[in-house]
Amino acid sequence: MEKKKTVNLDMKQYGMVIALIAIFTLFYILSGGKNASSTNINNLVMQNGYVVILAVGMLLCVLTGNIDLGVGSIVALSGATAAILVVDMKVAVPIAFLAALAVGMLSGLFVGFFVAYLDIPPFVVTLATMLMGRGLTYTILKAQTKGPLQPDYT
Repeated sequence: MEKKKTVNLDMKQYGMVIALIAIFTLFYILSGGKNASSTNINNLVMQNGYVVILAVGMLLCVLTGNIDLGVGSIVALSGATAAILVVDMKVAVPIAFLAALAVGMLSGLFVGFFVAYLDIPPFVVTLATMLMGRGLTYTILKAQTKGPLQPDYT
């Protein structure tokens, strides 16, 4: 007798994929297919590109068994720094981008010092970084939106 090969699928493992397909199908039906248009998909990719960049960095962090809670706040602080330099101080865009990268690097050095040299748990340090990033962003922007931004910035 020949044994049949069976495939055991663990539905828990594919639950999020199934939910994504169900939501996409629901909105496809409700919007008359507009959410599947090439323009909409292009907009989604363009508007969420920074999320992919953050996710790659977070993947490396999570793979080592750590966590970084301050990523979003530091992105906001870096963006606010660049926007203030470009809009208020009329600095060239490449220099503003270098300043934003420097803010991110200093934040990373801050977290790295406390985690690596002082043995403070990453959860605590990155929670502090998140709160500091939010507070500094709110303070330097004075709770206002900056704009209009130059075309080469956007």
